[in-house]
Amino acid sequence: MRYWFEMAANTEIIRDARSDDLSAIVEEAAAALREGRLVVVPTETVYGLMASALAPDALARLSELYQGEGPVIAAWHAWSTEQATEALEPLDRVHRRLLRRATPGPVSFWIRLTQAQQDRCVEVLGTVPGVGTAGDEVVVRVPEHALARRIIERAGVPIVANRLRAVGASHEHTAEGAAEIPGVELVIDDGPTRYSQPSTTVRLDDDGGFTVERPGVLDERHLARAARHTVLVVCTGNTCRSPMAEAIIRDEVARGGGVGVRVISAGAAAFAGAPATAEAVQVMQAQGLDISPHRARELTREMIAEADVILAMTRNHLAAINAIDPSAARKAATLDPEGADVPDPIGNPHSVYTETAERIRLLARRRLEELLG
Repeated sequence: MRYWFEMAANTEIIRDARSDDLSAIVEEAAAALREGRLVVVPTETVYGLMASALAPDALARLSELYQGEGPVIAAWHAWSTEQATEALEPLDRVHRRLLRRATPGPVSFWIRLTQAQQDRCVEVLGTVPGVGTAGDEVVVRVPEHALARRIIERAGVPIVANRLRAVGASHEHTAEGAAEIPGVELVIDDGPTRYSQPSTTVRLDDDGGFTVERPGVLDERHLARAARHTVLVVCTGNTCRSPMAEAIIRDEVARGGGVGVRVISAGAAAFAGAPATAEAVQVMQAQGLDISPHRARELTREMIAEADVILAMTRNHLAAINAIDPSAARKAATLDPEGADVPDPIGNPHSVYTETAERIRLLARRRLEELLG
């Protein structure tokens, strides 16, 4: 064991909480939270003053201590991404994707709940876990700090927390002075936090988008990438079928009002830099789509890893994808949901290209219905 205890007035402080065996610390902190006591717990961003969302007296003390501007906000701290998404369903698909990719991590999400979501919170957690927020709003955070998550999980009750500066502390990136906060009964001191700055606060908008309300560890570009759904289309040379499919899928997504979808294409045996065939360019122009700037790209392991969904023109292309990265099998399939090939139109008359493009659009619509709802 490499931790020790001390008492400061009526507050117990656990110093150097970096032991190989943290079970005793986890048990004590979890029990204190269940009993309705206020506990200072480290996260990767700042130290938080935590309380059970099912303990009215503890919540009242959090509200009394709050010294920030605007409404009293205490964020629900879930112990896992799965717990957060389970309690907040039904979520917009972009919001669900953002939660799954950005958590656990240094980001807080501010969500306006529908009545169905409020009912779901009560069903899963026993309450809508917010302090001082409007009744239809919640701020959710899934910390990546291992000790914090273990304590929250072990507590077995929904936990809400405020950053220390919001309750009058002079420091929040260390536990210094935390024991002096009125009503605090336990402080877990794990030294300086990893990031030494607050989490990024993101509002999940009603239209399926999001807005960064307060800058923090993660910037807006990082969050935009996390929210994005990448579709990779693969053929042989990346000069006719997959460029047409890329343009068609992008067009179908736009027609359907989809947001946060990125479409790219590559060839399993592509000559990098080759342009799209003249026939493919002409057929796409007839549909109001311009693929003349397209240049072929060779399929790589990095592209496969980056993609959320991979659509292959043929079963041979699917085999080539899996040969590069066997783990791709879980997210790769033929464009045709029935598993049939889309034959290569190269060297055929213009009419064959037109038929191929029409078939690609029909198959793309079916796939998008499955993938994006």
